[in-house]
Amino acid sequence: MRRSNLATLILAVMVTVLTGAWARPAAAQGMREAIPDPITSAELADYAERLYLSEIQLGAALEFHERYKTQYAAIRDRDIEKLLDDLKALRSLGPHVPSRDTVEDLKRQYERIINKIETID
Repeated sequence: MRRSNLATLILAVMVTVLTGAWARPAAAQGMREAIPDPITSAELADYAERLYLSEIQLGAALEFHERYKTQYAAIRDRDIEKLLDDLKALRSLGPHVPSRDTVEDLKRQYERIINKIETID
């Protein structure tokens, strides 16, 4: 298989995986395993306990966590929703192989989302 054909096949598989992630019941705020959910308050409390944070440290962590949740919500409400909408539109076209440009656009959207989440994590 030529390199360009292999790349197209890989991108098509990725769209299929992402589309499948959309079709399953959604996790609380993300796209199941495809996009990580934000750190919850309960997880933060568990980390704080494991690290033996003082009350001052815990207070600072809680303030940071509130900003983190706001930033994650912005990513979810803007970027993740757009990706989900685009995947839904793609699924509505029925069984067909999307164009390479469509697949590459979805891949770029997904990578931007992951990069934004990594930046705030």
